[in-house]
Amino acid sequence: MGTVKTAISIDESLFEKINHLANEMNTSRSRVFALAAEEFIQRHKNKELLDAINSAYADVTDEKESTLKSAMRTRPAPQYGSKPMVIKPRRYILD
Repeated sequence: MGTVKTAISIDESLFEKINHLANEMNTSRSRVFALAAEEFIQRHKNKELLDAINSAYADVTDEKESTLKSAMRTRPAPQYGSKPMVIKPRRYILD
């Protein structure tokens, strides 16, 4: 794959941070910009995918889920101080 030269304008403070990072990573500023752009593009794709998934499932409610939601809305809230339900363990004997 070929490379393309481009010119961009950025704040001087950001340029200094990129320059420092490039020196720290022992790589070129161009490589730092390329890595940052690749990561930004991947994050954008991931966000688009997540938005599409959320949109697809936003309005889908099956009958079982609707019934459960209704039951949860109509069930009275537990009162503080009421006795908790005790579940006794069962013993099983294996032959």
